[in-house]
Amino acid sequence: MYFLFKITGRDTLDECGLRYLLAMRLHTCLLTSLPPLYRAQLLHQGVSTCHFAWAFHSEAEEELINMIPAIQRGDPQWSELRAMGIGWWVRNVNTLRRCIEKVAKASFQRNNDALDAALFYLSMKKKAVVWGLFRSQHDEKMTTFFSHNFNEDRWRKAALKNAFSLLGKQRFEQSAAFFLLAGSLKDAIEVCLEKMEDIQLAMVIARLFESEFETSSTYISILNQKILGCQKDGSGFDCKRLHADPFLRSLAYWVMKDYTRALDTLLEQTPKEDDEQQGRFLWFSQYLLKSKINFRRERFIYSAPT
Repeated sequence: MYFLFKITGRDTLDECGLRYLLAMRLHTCLLTSLPPLYRAQLLHQGVSTCHFAWAFHSEAEEELINMIPAIQRGDPQWSELRAMGIGWWVRNVNTLRRCIEKVAKASFQRNNDALDAALFYLSMKKKAVVWGLFRSQHDEKMTTFFSHNFNEDRWRKAALKNAFSLLGKQRFEQSAAFFLLAGSLKDAIEVCLEKMEDIQLAMVIARLFESEFETSSTYISILNQKILGCQKDGSGFDCKRLHADPFLRSLAYWVMKDYTRALDTLLEQTPKEDDEQQGRFLWFSQYLLKSKINFRRERFIYSAPT
C-alpha cells in the first residue's frame, strides 16, 4: 500500500523536518482509517521516538508545529501534541510557549471551565489569565480566591491545601495546577511523573515555569533521573536505571551538550528488533556523525587565528 501526501510548504523543510513530517502524516492517516480500538492504542503510542529525534534536529521547528493537524484545526488537545512528541523536540522555549497557549485556550473553550486550562496557564505564570477566566464565568468564589497574592504564606498554604485535596480525589491535572499556584514546581512535576506518568508534560511545565533561565534546572533533573540513569544532579549513574530507548537518551545527551554521547548511545547496543528498526539506528547515527564532523569543522574555522 502506498500513501501520497500533499506537503504544503515542503520547500521550507530540511531533511530532518521532512522525515518527521512524513511520519506524522502517516500516523494521522492511520488514526483516521483504523477501527476505534486500534486507533486509541495508536494515539496512546504516538509517533515513534526515532521521528522525535529527526524533528529535534530540524531547523524548521515553527513550520513543523504549524503542520500538526491539531494546530491547524485550531483546538489542540495536549494528548494530541504529546503523541506528536512536542515535549521532546520543540527546542525554542518561546515557540513552546505559543504552542501551549493554544492548548490552554482550547482547553478552556471546550467546556468553559477555567480549571481545565489552569495547569497550562499557571506553567507560564499567567495567574491573571486564570482569574479573568473565572471572572468571565461569574464564578465569584474562584475569582476571589485567585485574586490573592500567593507569595504570602497564608494563601500559599491555601493553594497547597487545595492541591493535596485534589490529589486525594485523583484529579491530578488540577492538583498539579494548584501546586504551581503555590509556587511548588517540584510537587507539580512529581504529580506529572508519578501520578499522570507523563514525562513530556513534566518537561514542558518545567521549561515554561523556569523560562527565565537559559536551561531549566528542573528539566535537566528530569532527564538525568528518568532517561540517563542518574540522580537529579547527574551523579550516581546506574546502568539499570538507564532508559531503554536510545533515541530519547540521544536527545537528552544533546540537551546536555554532550554531543559525543548523543551519538555513542545509539551505537552502544545492537538492536534486537527487526531490520526496519536497525535501519532507523543506522540512518540517524550517520546523520549525527555527519553533524558532529561539521560542528567540529565550523568550530575550528571560527576559532582559527586571523
